[in-house]
Amino acid sequence: MRQQMFACPRCGWQNAAGLRFCGNCGAGLLGGGQEQAYGPQQMYSCPICHQPVVYGMGFCGNCRTPLNWPTQQVQSPPIHQQQQGTSHTQKEPRKKTNRLLIGCLSVVGAVLLVGGLICVASKDSRETTSTAPPSVPAMEVTSIKLYLDYKANEIAADAKYKGKILKVTGIVVDIGKFLGTSEITLLGEDTVGVSGVRCKFNKDNESQLLQLSKGQEITVQGKCTGFSVTYVTLENCLVTENKH
Repeated sequence: MRQQMFACPRCGWQNAAGLRFCGNCGAGLLGGGQEQAYGPQQMYSCPICHQPVVYGMGFCGNCRTPLNWPTQQVQSPPIHQQQQGTSHTQKEPRKKTNRLLIGCLSVVGAVLLVGGLICVASKDSRETTSTAPPSVPAMEVTSIKLYLDYKANEIAADAKYKGKILKVTGIVVDIGKFLGTSEITLLGEDTVGVSGVRCKFNKDNESQLLQLSKGQEITVQGKCTGFSVTYVTLENCLVTENKH
């Protein structure tokens, strides 16, 4: 036997005969729907007085309000579906807010990281600058004293001069090349040039030798590398003073 169905007066939801409340909106069903004189016809509420009216009536039987019926009934979705749709809509702004917050935190973290690296680099630079040894001025000595100090005690002279930058003043006794290296010899203890202070020039500074002549007194700066046979040797030399 086919079960009779009745429409909810509030939402129009189809409910089986005998139910006291609408299964969609919870509204009361006029004594379970069995008191409706029109059988399985759909029942609605008047928009003015909210009394039950049958679908298709031209006027409300209670207040005579004209009833304009739609040409096609649109069934309302269940309440739980509406709630889910509303919840989904509310979640979208929250997701956008979370993304914006995460983006801001990422930018702040990057700025702090870069700032920390700059501070560390600056600190290292200051420490390097503060711990760098002060520049030591070149030691000044005559070519004769330098040569005689080495001749008297090579070990003591090495401790005093070797590896240091010296400014040696003396008389030029020889100008020439030895094994392709331009060099001059400053007076040691003789004027022949077979002993004394041998000053070697690299290619960048060898042009200074063009203006020199034997017998001139000059000052040469270079790094002392010790004593060899009869010469004290200076490397990477340059003329700092030329007395005519």
